[in-house]
Amino acid sequence: MKLLCTRNNIRDALQLAERFTGKNLTLPILSNILLEADDKKVRCVATNLEIGVEISVSCKVIKEGSVTIPGKVINTLLQSIDDEAVTLEEKDNALTVKTDSSHFSIQGIPPKDFPLLPKIKKGREFSISSQELKNALGQVAPAVAASDFRPELAGIFFKKDAKSLTLAATDSFRLAEKTLALKSYPGDSYSFILPSRTVQELMRTLPDTDGEVLIRESESQVFFEFDGIYIVSRLIDGNYPDYAAIIPKEFAAHVSLGRDELIKKIKAAAVLASKLNDISFYFSSSESFVEASNAEVGKSKIVFSSKIKGKEGRVSFNFRYLLDGLESLSGDEALISLNGDSGPALIRDPNNSSFQYVVMPIRNV
Repeated sequence: MKLLCTRNNIRDALQLAERFTGKNLTLPILSNILLEADDKKVRCVATNLEIGVEISVSCKVIKEGSVTIPGKVINTLLQSIDDEAVTLEEKDNALTVKTDSSHFSIQGIPPKDFPLLPKIKKGREFSISSQELKNALGQVAPAVAASDFRPELAGIFFKKDAKSLTLAATDSFRLAEKTLALKSYPGDSYSFILPSRTVQELMRTLPDTDGEVLIRESESQVFFEFDGIYIVSRLIDGNYPDYAAIIPKEFAAHVSLGRDELIKKIKAAAVLASKLNDISFYFSSSESFVEASNAEVGKSKIVFSSKIKGKEGRVSFNFRYLLDGLESLSGDEALISLNGDSGPALIRDPNNSSFQYVVMPIRNV
């Protein structure tokens, strides 16, 4: 194998690929990146057997071939190179990296031992805006369960209908749901659970610019393809809970207030919150405030502007959970619908119904 490419293009591809490598004492090749050169491109492939990636990079291929090299080593090396043109050449499972001012040789592992990346050629598929998907993942990801105690909650639930894609996540204390409109993609409705690590990598990799991402699902795997990048992931096996039943439909009170102002007030009050991260709100037609208390540090009370419709009262929340919901709203206004000090609260943007966030009061945590 021998090819000529630009430093930035190969460096960016290899940096992305390294995030998908794994550490396995019985399979040391998983810490390597596979380079395959043919036609007018080189493919950078990495996997940890749970999730994998393939990135295609345009280059001048002088001789076709393949090699696997340690991801950390090649990336550290490329960070030290200033020359724009880079020549990569494989001989006897070693990769030579040449520029006008430098020469390196990296020992690799025979590519025949590298696990094949699954290719899902048939399955249920649809396309969606990559920017919209990235934003939606960012809105619901904070509610994913951090523990694998209930594996089905350690990921985001995808539900595809004929005209919409719904993403949902819950850790039993809060729930986030986002609905995206799709172009017409007829077919049966179906769903799957995407693991948290795959979600995080998609959020880091999906572009912020306009574009389409193809999503194809088949049995226990799903792949995402966009901008010359192919990501494949195993899915979480199990049934996602029927979360719709816990989204309240009736409320004792509705509170309207400015999103940014409330976020600032919560962060200020939370400086003196206890180890439970609890803060209390009092809502009334005459005054609304947030307060926190820590026996070892002190107390805080901060007044803010709001409009209330319904029953006045006090309710306590985990301030981190509350901030996750408020910061996920896309507009300037927040509508918090309450059911006393023990029922679930619903947070929404009054001008955009596509996202909703349910949080339980601290008493039930």
